[in-house]
Amino acid sequence: SEEQLKTFSRIANSAFEDNEEEVFIFLKPVLFNKDIHLFLAKYNGEVAGCGMLSFAAGIAGLYWDGVLPEFRRRGIGTELT
Repeated sequence: SEEQLKTFSRIANSAFEDNEEEVFIFLKPVLFNKDIHLFLAKYNGEVAGCGMLSFAAGIAGLYWDGVLPEFRRRGIGTELT
């Protein structure tokens, strides 16, 4: 959903120091692409990280696998991967 994409953008902004608005604009077309999947990771009910999985020509790619600084070193990035 667009709301989840906004959350993804916020997390990516903080995890990677990207511009939140630019991330949202870049990723908005993803909402309509069946070959790209966005994931939000939660830790104790709080959104803690994000990741993107892309499928193209039988190949999978993992992008934007990031965890907020305050949630790092807890295995969240490993679980996203």
